[in-house]
Amino acid sequence: MIGLDTDFIIDFLRNKKEAVDLADNFRNEMIATTQINFFEILTGLYRKEALRIREEKSTMDFFNNLNVLDLDRNGTVKSAEIAGNLMLKGSMIEPNDCLIAGILLANGCNTIITRNIRHYSKIKGLKIQSY
Repeated sequence: MIGLDTDFIIDFLRNKKEAVDLADNFRNEMIATTQINFFEILTGLYRKEALRIREEKSTMDFFNNLNVLDLDRNGTVKSAEIAGNLMLKGSMIEPNDCLIAGILLANGCNTIITRNIRHYSKIKGLKIQSY
């Protein structure tokens, strides 16, 4: 299973060539994202009053056709493990990124498509596909 990070989803929804081309490579793969990514996308959407109505439908359609993983107990434990280990190393990343990685890994997803290499490369067991 391949996880989609927020930056990739935004680029894909904006029809950026790099994101669309990469998505074509993964058409036969099981694709997922997390409720945290959904939250981040919607927060950005609702922050832009003028574009909200037009973009809201396409955003909702996109997420309705995607496996969106919930934050459950296993994801919470894995996310906390990631955050705690990074704190011990003095290498903390954004809490949302710990949650996203924890949810993905707890659900058997060990690859994330993202441009945020700096943060996700610190997480053991998570492969990064950048574009």
